[in-house]
Amino acid sequence: MPQPLEPAATQGDWVALARIVKPQGRHGEMAAELFTDGVERFSQLQRVVLFPLTGAPEAFPLERAWPHQGRVVLALAGIGDMDAARRWVGAEVRIPRAERIVPAPGRYFISELRGCAVYDHGRALGPVSGWTELPGAAPLLEVAGPDGEILIPFAAAYLRRVDLTARRIDMDLPAGMAEVNQPDPPAAGE
Repeated sequence: MPQPLEPAATQGDWVALARIVKPQGRHGEMAAELFTDGVERFSQLQRVVLFPLTGAPEAFPLERAWPHQGRVVLALAGIGDMDAARRWVGAEVRIPRAERIVPAPGRYFISELRGCAVYDHGRALGPVSGWTELPGAAPLLEVAGPDGEILIPFAAAYLRRVDLTARRIDMDLPAGMAEVNQPDPPAAGE
């Protein structure tokens, strides 16, 4: 059964693990896009909180979670049919930040990188504004550069240092990588 949260509980510090994208099956299961490394994270949880696009968040006991076509399928107590599941499409699946696992050394939560200033060989490129996941490859950091978005692989080969306290990422990128998707300069006139 869903467990309504006290208003003060919804103001806390939350971490999104996934987003519900569609009902999956006839018994209220829901397919969700993962924001975490894998489905195994859900095996450690007893409940999740769904934050809908509109309305109040609700906590649900997690009955089961399993992988399916690059997503996670969630079975939550109290959501027993497709209509009940459809109501939650677009909702984020969150847990309290205090329940988040500690990443292994040298690994980072991409959400913690948002807003960090990126430097290439000491030159400021801009803050991390988002990321793009690529199957089988390092995620691309989306950096808000002065001339537009810069896509940079967040790969160990280019990474010198990440200092989350200072909100700074130092990289050694190959020559021209930071400019590869920048607009071409205007052509010279004749």
